[in-house]
Order: sequence, then structure tokens, then C-alpha cells
Amino acid sequence: MKKECLCCSGEKIVPIFWGYPGDVDHVLKLVENKRLVLGGCCVSDNDPAFECLDCGLRFGNRRTQ
Repeated sequence: MKKECLCCSGEKIVPIFWGYPGDVDHVLKLVENKRLVLGGCCVSDNDPAFECLDCGLRFGNRRTQ
């Protein structure tokens, strides 16, 4: 099932990586190829799971995905 942005209906939706990556080179390659975005190293219970590359909306909850 393909995800769609709740704001702009865009289909360029990628997961958000939270925390510090173990394999930095691999994660940076995914970011470079627009397959992943970085969320930051401070992780909470209500961090968003996805980001729309068209409008920047972050949505979903990483704990339920």
C-alpha cells in the first residue's frame, strides 16, 4: 500500500530515521538517494514516522509503524 501525504496528496513519502545510526555511511547514502530523512538523535514517544518530500509534512507515529 502506497502512502499519500495528508496535506498535499504527494506520493514522495519516506521514513524518518530517529537516533544515531550504527552504519552512518549506509544511512547517509539512503538520505542522499531520497529514500530516508534524518529525524535527529533525541527520540521521544511521539516522533513522526514519515515525511513528505514535496511539502515537508511529517506525520504518523514511529511507535505504531
